[in-house]
Amino acid sequence: MDMIEIVAAAMLLLLLVPITVVDLRVRRIPNSLNVMLATTGIGFRMLTAPNWQSLAWALAAPIAIIALFLALIGVMKLLRRRGTLGLGDVKFLAAASLWVGFVGTTLVFVCASLLALLFTLARTPWRKLDLKAAIPFGPFLAVSLALIFVTGASF
Repeated sequence: MDMIEIVAAAMLLLLLVPITVVDLRVRRIPNSLNVMLATTGIGFRMLTAPNWQSLAWALAAPIAIIALFLALIGVMKLLRRRGTLGLGDVKFLAAASLWVGFVGTTLVFVCASLLALLFTLARTPWRKLDLKAAIPFGPFLAVSLALIFVTGASF
């Protein structure tokens, strides 16, 4: 990691802490935190994008992420499934795509889903296993974004 990536990782972690805390407390990710995540992600991309074409692709990723996950939510509602992603989670993923790109955001979602499943299974000795129960997904998204960004498994 070069100095820009180290500073960016520190800024990212500073943003992910309040996102996690707020989602655990009130089960929502405020728009203001998602806007800060997106804004700093754009700044990071502007510093690291080698040309305007790669910057344009980086800015197209949030649009694709929003379309993909809104379609996923729509399918889940058609199937009458409870506990789908909230819009704050979708906005978080769109902002995350500015940090790690479309492929990286897909990895963030898969990693967060696996972490949430492991968490649910790990707490079964103390709680009845309920795979339909809603849990705050933001903390799992935050941890996954940090892992994907720091390991460089993005773009």
